Amino acid sequence: MMKKKIISIITLALLICTLTACQDMSHVIPYETTLPSITESKDSSTEESETPDTVAEFSEEEELELYNLYVEIYNYMNGRMYDSIDRYFTYVAFEEEFSLIGDHYSCYSLSDTQIKKVEDAYTIVSSKNEKTSLDEAFLAMYPSLSTILSTMDSIYDYADLKSYMDDDYARAKEYHAVLWAALAEYATTSMTFMAELDIVAQERMEASLQIMKDEGYIVFYDINMMFNCAGAIQTELYNQGITDENLIEMDLETIQPLYDEFVGYVEEILAYADDSEQLRFEGIPENSAYWHTFLQALKDTKVSLTGIIQRVKDQKPVSSFDLDMSYAFPGDDTIASFNTGIDKMISDYNVFINY
Repeated sequence: MMKKKIISIITLALLICTLTACQDMSHVIPYETTLPSITESKDSSTEESETPDTVAEFSEEEELELYNLYVEIYNYMNGRMYDSIDRYFTYVAFEEEFSLIGDHYSCYSLSDTQIKKVEDAYTIVSSKNEKTSLDEAFLAMYPSLSTILSTMDSIYDYADLKSYMDDDYARAKEYHAVLWAALAEYATTSMTFMAELDIVAQERMEASLQIMKDEGYIVFYDINMMFNCAGAIQTELYNQGITDENLIEMDLETIQPLYDEFVGYVEEILAYADDSEQLRFEGIPENSAYWHTFLQALKDTKVSLTGIIQRVKDQKPVSSFDLDMSYAFPGDDTIASFNTGIDKMISDYNVFINY
């Protein structure tokens, strides 16, 4: 079964909008406004239709828009698309031959808008005369990604109408064969694309963070560094194969330095929590409920991580009850509670920066 890749730069997931709430900062860090730029760009569909077959060079703005598109595609690959495939293989055996598990057949619907963004990216990249390694990686992934999206879309319609009852799963078998072949290719090409995107994201993030720090946006800098550190912890846990089920097997040698760094940024953020002057300077709405719930989630997440570290030191495994209930009610001092805390912070963050 496929596993969702945990990224080290958590900003890729949802945090690309750091400075959009600050009108006077829009010029400071273009990288931080990439996701909004897709919907805010002026008549981009018209401009794309008038683009010649190839262009010698893309402007920085055009490269930024393309990068932005790559990020959205990445998010969709590891979000809704992944979830739809995962649901499909809940009811269909993960093997080359089509075989049902039980008597149900289903997957999640996919967004036509997101599917179009994949096509838009392909059109834009194909028009570039000078392609980057990231561009080449996307082009290599495109055939399998496009096939997966179209096939999953067809499977959803087919299952939604219960057409499998009309043809005794005849088309289901055809769809499965196409999907299986595409997934086999995608398994390799998607990893190359994600690795290349990770490199570019790291470069952009480092440049953005330095400018942020130099311009005096200390809280935003600390928040982004905290999220990056949280992502690095998630990645290390993933690399170690650690879940709540085997939590006490965690190797603290690599986790402890990341924990110390994470705690350092948490403390710095909290130190500015009541600094009205600094918060106003950075455009952070100190009266927003989401800013305050963000701070509470920040504290809760730190407490969860501290508890996890202590569990490992004490060799105290997560109880069977907490393991069984982790999906709906993450237990204290668990990876589930840590991840839930991060999700909550991201959600609140993306609201208060647009307050």
